[in-house]
Amino acid sequence: MLSASDFSCGLDSAQLEATEAAEDRILVAAGPGSGKTKTLTARFSRLVKMGRRPAAITFTTRAAGVLRERLSPLGPALSGLKICTFHALALEILKEEHLGFTLFGKAEGTLLLKELGVKAVKDSILMISRHKSIPGDKLTDEEMRVFNAYEAGLKERGALDLDDLILQAIKILSGERGPEITGALFTDLLIDEFQDINPPQARLVKLLSRGATLFSIGDPDQSVYGFRGANLKGFLSFTDDYPEARIITLGANYRSGEKIVKAAAGLIRNNTGRLENRLTAKRHGGAVTIVSTPVERAEEKFITEEIERLMGGLSSLTVGGGGQVEDCGGRELRFSDFAVLVRTNRQVDLLERAFKDTNIPSKTLKTPSGAELSAFTKIFTERLSEGDSDGGKFSAVIRRSTMEAGLGEGLCAKLTSIALGIESGGGGVSNFLEEIKLLNPEDLFDIEADRVSIATLHMSKGLEFEVVFIPGVEVGLLPFEHGGVVDDIEEERRLFYVGMTRAATNLYITNSKTRRLYGETETRRPSPFIDEMPLELVTTKIIKEKLKKRRPVQKGLFD
Repeated sequence: MLSASDFSCGLDSAQLEATEAAEDRILVAAGPGSGKTKTLTARFSRLVKMGRRPAAITFTTRAAGVLRERLSPLGPALSGLKICTFHALALEILKEEHLGFTLFGKAEGTLLLKELGVKAVKDSILMISRHKSIPGDKLTDEEMRVFNAYEAGLKERGALDLDDLILQAIKILSGERGPEITGALFTDLLIDEFQDINPPQARLVKLLSRGATLFSIGDPDQSVYGFRGANLKGFLSFTDDYPEARIITLGANYRSGEKIVKAAAGLIRNNTGRLENRLTAKRHGGAVTIVSTPVERAEEKFITEEIERLMGGLSSLTVGGGGQVEDCGGRELRFSDFAVLVRTNRQVDLLERAFKDTNIPSKTLKTPSGAELSAFTKIFTERLSEGDSDGGKFSAVIRRSTMEAGLGEGLCAKLTSIALGIESGGGGVSNFLEEIKLLNPEDLFDIEADRVSIATLHMSKGLEFEVVFIPGVEVGLLPFEHGGVVDDIEEERRLFYVGMTRAATNLYITNSKTRRLYGETETRRPSPFIDEMPLELVTTKIIKEKLKKRRPVQKGLFD
């Protein structure tokens, strides 16, 4: 078993400061590529070594899994310690209090809204969650009608959705037995990605940390989930809530080349709602290229041809060999080193089609819809009830069920992995169905083999690639406009910042003079965000429209 000192090996001075800080309330502002998870892991292991019982709370099951895997060398000392999401912890608290209810996840919520005759199901799911997460959120009359019908449907079925788990846990912990309940769970609370916290979760953290130390870590410059109710104020006002808190900054970027870091830093400095974090790059070089194209087809062609060039040409694509990029350590590139990140799902769909016309293997990082998950759950439970299993192992049924529900190989592998973990721990089907209800959208990536990733900027958070393309960096798309209005310019800037800092060696920012959107061809202008970057750090490239040669016209007899 590794000791706490083993986890602290190789930490820089700021990471070590965060790991060893003795204050009861600590906030760490960790810039992109600054070793956030490494620091969180080191502090957790140090607390274990001190005989404490720490708990680590994350926003996604995937992040909890990564953290648990990194801490696995602690061996038996890890047994019984909480490493889970907010929702999983809240569910455990409710179960311990013997509250009888049925848990509704994304699939069940979708099915309920369909039964209620709601047409815009996807938008309604988001609206309902936002309304429960933002105090004072205003709804239209129609939205309120849908919300009230949904709540009545939950009550009729004795059900709680994921947002209700947090709200019910707050009610329980606000009572006299609150400190007793949390004291039995942990002595120290570590919160990951603290910038994504919403008001109910912030309230829950206050209740959970009564009698426990609190260590929160995240990057306020990467707060991009306002549409889900995430509120950056929880991060920026930390010292208001906890006046005795110590603030620590991790500002060394170990991921991206110097030019990429400086360009991203120049952009994000234009935001006023932030904690100053002067990022310094630990890698030299890096390249930022701004490419202007006449039409979106030319933009797509540039991206695919540039990938082919960096991979060493078309001939290499059939044998898996790759080329090299600056500061890539001399190793050959793989397709999985590339990502194309965009603002909207519509762009994802168009790029997916463009890549199908090439020899470049690609994957789209999408999450299944509530309807798809509902179909899978229905098929899966029906197959099990019919005895369609292999030696009692329900994981064997998942492949057939996912294929029939149209969920794809990647998601099949993800769900099978979850099932195998539950089976090995002695759990059953009910545990599996509960687990997939708790999964966040980011947990359900359809991840496949060595392929170029195509994803929205929101979906890319937490990922990293050698080479990143960000197409459509134009007025109206990035920053995104609703009816000609940008809802939150600072969050849009943070979203662009997230995309930029996914790149390690090469970053391409592209735009098109014309683009066909929603059935109409529109003239576009480059995004104002481009002018906010230090232009001396970037290379610009203009692709001109090729003029078609006119066919020679044969003169007539009398010309």
